[in-house]
Amino acid sequence: MSDDHDESADAAPGTDAHRAGEWWIYADYQLLADGLTEGLDETELARRLGRTIDAVRSRLPWLVDPDAAVPSTQALDWLRAAFDDDEHYNWPGALREHHARKNRPYFDHRADRALHQAWDARQPMPQLVAALGIDDDLVIAQHLMALGLAGTALEIAGWLGTVPGGRLERRVRLMRERAGTAVWILVADGLATGRHISVHDTQDDAQQAVTELLQQHRHPDTTVSQLTWTIAERMLGCGATGPTWHDKLLPLQAYPGD
Repeated sequence: MSDDHDESADAAPGTDAHRAGEWWIYADYQLLADGLTEGLDETELARRLGRTIDAVRSRLPWLVDPDAAVPSTQALDWLRAAFDDDEHYNWPGALREHHARKNRPYFDHRADRALHQAWDARQPMPQLVAALGIDDDLVIAQHLMALGLAGTALEIAGWLGTVPGGRLERRVRLMRERAGTAVWILVADGLATGRHISVHDTQDDAQQAVTELLQQHRHPDTTVSQLTWTIAERMLGCGATGPTWHDKLLPLQAYPGD
């Protein structure tokens, strides 16, 4: 896994970049390689991975032989030729070497499988660090989240523990300290009464407020067909940084006869 996110914001027409911003894991690169073998173009690759075209373009060079010195703009053509010449082209070896040269931890399919097993068995983090040979428990925690095994560092620390003095332990301690200042802000639009803004102690309280708004308000204008809401967790001193949830609820009920 690279420690880069898919930063691209815009999807090409016809693509559904629902995974934009997520970490790239081995399974993503496998899909990329499979698509190249099938002769898919960039738009089709982006659609298959749920990514943006720019994100796909940024990852193609990671599969190129690092000794080939291929410009990133030519990575797609180079890889197509490589797969045409050898359907068993060793892209995992290229991916591993790119990570090694950039001094970044590498998680292949075996490491991902080991992480799944460790999570199910609740293997202590110090043992997991030793087994993987990766001495940064925060990097392992980030990859566990990328695999969808956990949602937060706090959850991982509670389930597997931390390495004493490690980065995960420090991150969790900071999160717990900041949690005391966290509030959940609800913003809802599309109501008969106009924009709603409220502050809540917990996310559940904010979500309950959305339910209550739907029960209390009906819109007199039948052209207003949806309620949009945002719940943002924010902490004092952290500015705009924090988890944010969005949704649209269809439809809003109109007053009878209007």
